[in-house]
Amino acid sequence: WYSIKFHGPGVAFEVVCDPVSGRILWINGPKPPSIDDCVFLRGGSKDAPKATWDRSALYFHVPSWVKLVGDSAYDSQPDKVTPTLGSHAPETKKLFARMKSMQETFFKRCKDFNVLTNGFRHGTCTEDKLAKIKLAFE
Repeated sequence: WYSIKFHGPGVAFEVVCDPVSGRILWINGPKPPSIDDCVFLRGGSKDAPKATWDRSALYFHVPSWVKLVGDSAYDSQPDKVTPTLGSHAPETKKLFARMKSMQETFFKRCKDFNVLTNGFRHGTCTEDKLAKIKLAFE
């Protein structure tokens, strides 16, 4: 897939880190880099009925008593993700910033170690290439 952000080949991954241990709890992808964050989370468009969303998406794996912390891209999914809001207490904002920083540190490490930096040319077909990209990322 073509990434407008990087002006070349690209893929998107959804990653969830544990805010206490820093361990990776969830990886989903690869998907087209143009996919909306909430569509990635839900496994379907907001306009599509919930019954048609992909049941393997993160949305269906987050227990009802758990809320993820995310950026403003998740404003339309308040039942699963809490973005930082202006009305939050300063301590909450600081905590959310630390949690989001852990996520960014993970992606920075992927970049530092050149994970998926170059175009991936191995594989016999698109599905095979995507499976190998996923394996390399994980």
